[in-house]
Amino acid sequence: MTNHDFLVFLAGARDFFGVWPDELQLYFNLRENTPKGQTRWDQQARAVMGRMLKRGLIEWVDCPGPVLGFKPCEKRHLALTTLGQAQLSSWNQLGCGSHTHSRNCHARKRRFDIAKPTTRLTKKRKAHI
Repeated sequence: MTNHDFLVFLAGARDFFGVWPDELQLYFNLRENTPKGQTRWDQQARAVMGRMLKRGLIEWVDCPGPVLGFKPCEKRHLALTTLGQAQLSSWNQLGCGSHTHSRNCHARKRRFDIAKPTTRLTKKRKAHI
């Protein structure tokens, strides 16, 4: 998972849910969208997120309120900052050659299957987060 992949994924999750994803939604969907043959993205994301939080590209925010028929939760949500949105826009325009040794940009071509975890999976995965 590249930094570009992560920012594209986070923005896609925001578009799907209508709000920034909470930790459970984020890690569940990262795991489910791991390309075959790669280390699970939910594991890789922890290091990526640490670096991006430190650089100010992403931030933890309070629950923004009711959406999709659900009450506001008490969980924190991961959001792109203004700097993070500018960085994503730049990488989308310039491609991966601007931030890696590769000229082949996979992030812009990826299609993610984002879904809300079911109650059964939610209970099962809470212990792993």
